[in-house]
Amino acid sequence: MQPPQVPHIPNQPAPPAPPAPPIYGPIHYEGAVGPHNVDNPLHYFAPNPAQPLHGPPQPDYRQFNAQFQQHWQVEQMENERIRNDLLQRQVQEEFHRQQIQLQLQQQEAEQLQMQQQLQQQWQQQWQQQEAERLQMQQRLQQQEAENANRQAYDILRAGQEAEEEQHCQEQRDHEQQERLEEALCEYDNPASQQQHEDDEERRRTQEQERRWQRDAEDDENINQAPV
Repeated sequence: MQPPQVPHIPNQPAPPAPPAPPIYGPIHYEGAVGPHNVDNPLHYFAPNPAQPLHGPPQPDYRQFNAQFQQHWQVEQMENERIRNDLLQRQVQEEFHRQQIQLQLQQQEAEQLQMQQQLQQQWQQQWQQQEAERLQMQQRLQQQEAENANRQAYDILRAGQEAEEEQHCQEQRDHEQQERLEEALCEYDNPASQQQHEDDEERRRTQEQERRWQRDAEDDENINQAPV
């Protein structure tokens, strides 16, 4: 803010005023127009010059100039103070504006960093979920493959067991048929029948002897017992 321009006023007394114009007296009559005033007809009405009167006293401007100079200096100081206040306020406002701008930049940087962190976390979570989904899908596929293999193995094992059971049944039927044929052959053969009867008689005899031996041992034990 520029201070107001004040014209320079010299601290000197004012120059004396010019003399006042002459104060003319009443018109006087100089006679009729004649040869003596033919060149100047108005000379007949010429004024009567009078002595000039003294003018009013000149004022002293030194005190006014001193007061004005002092007032002007006070105004200059006040203007300088106002100017300094304005400059200081502008500096404070500029500093405050820079602080606000710095805070806004810092907040924007923090917000951008937080957004990047959230995006990275979301990306990591998505990748982890995708990896878990793929892993789960692989496990399901592996379980399905294992179930299919187990089912195929069970079917194959059931077929093999059925074949083995059928083979065993056929073998049992064959052995039973052979035993039946052997029995029929022995029944039809008299020697075999006689041998069978002898074996049966020998078995009954051995059983009877064992029974008699047990009875004898029981009697002996009874006789040896103290009375």
